[in-house]
Amino acid sequence: MPCQCCKCGFLAVYQRNTEEYFAANDELRETGTSNAYTICVGGKFQVAIGALPEVCLENAADLQREIRDLEPNLNNKLCAAADSVKAVIQKDRECPKFFPYQRGATPKEHRDMKLSEEFRRINQEWRDKAQRDQSDSERRAEEIAERRHGETLAEARKYRIPTIILAAVALIVSVLSAIVSAVLSFRH
Repeated sequence: MPCQCCKCGFLAVYQRNTEEYFAANDELRETGTSNAYTICVGGKFQVAIGALPEVCLENAADLQREIRDLEPNLNNKLCAAADSVKAVIQKDRECPKFFPYQRGATPKEHRDMKLSEEFRRINQEWRDKAQRDQSDSERRAEEIAERRHGETLAEARKYRIPTIILAAVALIVSVLSAIVSAVLSFRH
């Protein structure tokens, strides 16, 4: 899915004097320049090299290299044209590390949010798999129980006819025994 660095929470401004990363402010994201990071040279606003968007914090793109590619003489200057910065950070690109920018959150907080979201996704996948595994186990247990029940019924059917015959024989013997007793007692 195409995305733009200007809409990503990992777009950061590296300030060399403090050696810290800060979230690029909204003005820089929209225009390629910001009063916080710009100087005016010859009537044109330019972004100081010391405050260029650095390689994104996820290292998905080398933004300074891309800006330098647009301005071959940049090595001899202290600043880049805002149009070059804007062109690079607003360029459509495919980025697997993109995470939507949340105003007011630092790049580190964006990383924490992304990790938290990934943890929730992985945890949900694990729960879904566990539930599927449990359902599969229950289904297999039911199949085994049905198979054993079927085997028990088949076993019972195997002995049904001999059991009926034995019951019939016992009944006949009992009836004959009663008849013999009755005949014998009637004779006496």
